[in-house]
This record gives sequence, C-alpha cells and structure tokens, in this order.
Amino acid sequence: MEQLSTQLRQLAQIAWKRRLIGRTLAKSSLMTALDEVLRKIGQQTRAVENDPDALKAATIADVFAYLERTSNPAYPAGKAKWEGTKEFVEQFYNGIYSGVYQNSTARLLSDEKLLRSAFMFYMREQIPRKVADLTNGDEQQDLSTMLEA
Repeated sequence: MEQLSTQLRQLAQIAWKRRLIGRTLAKSSLMTALDEVLRKIGQQTRAVENDPDALKAATIADVFAYLERTSNPAYPAGKAKWEGTKEFVEQFYNGIYSGVYQNSTARLLSDEKLLRSAFMFYMREQIPRKVADLTNGDEQQDLSTMLEA
C-alpha cells in the first residue's frame, strides 16, 4: 500500500514546481489544486463512478479554469500549467485515490481534513526561503511577478 505522506509530498512538489497556486502564499491560494480535486470527488455521481477517466477530465478542466481566472494577465495560464494540472490530477487519482484509498470515496472524504492539513504542511515546505523572505510574512502579497519572472 502506498504511503499517504509520500503521495502528498509528491503532490505538493508538483503544485509548487508547476505553480498550481493562486497569486499569494495564503492558505486558500496554496490549496487551490487540492481543493478542486476534493470538490470533484465529493460531487461524483453514479454516472462517473465507473468512468474514472471522465472524472479526471472534469477535474483537470476545473483546476485549469480556476488557474486561468486567477492568473496575472501578464503571465496567463498556458500549456505548462495545463500539463502541470494533468500531472497533479493523475498523481492524485493514481497515487492517493487508487493507491492509498483503493478507490473508496467514503474513506477518502472521511480523511479530508487530514489530507488538507498534511498537504498544506508539505506545500509550506516547498516555499523557498528566498520567496518567503521576499513577502516579509505578508501572505497576501502578489507573488505572480516574483514567481513567474
């Protein structure tokens, strides 16, 4: 069985490296990708229960749509973020949903709070000290120019 901590650490690495975050270091911004994935899993119906590819496709589309809406117009979401979104979603579904939770939506959602907390820990671990220092503790400071430049 896959280790949850290993999977969450890998997800955080993908999210940070591929910039699957909002514009700030605020919790809601850093949790963007995971929030959308958990929302989709919670909304799944019997129609997609037996079609995991449809659920993955919808999740990728929703995560990317959010990133497009929130991106700095000077640095719009493009192919790199699309590929990063696909990588993140595939890692979540293959590593956590199928690997750790053996496709049990109920078990996964019962651990949602734990998943969120642990993911947030690993996301914060990904933030380079230089970036954290540049924001001077102001989690609401716009990071798009610091990260994209």
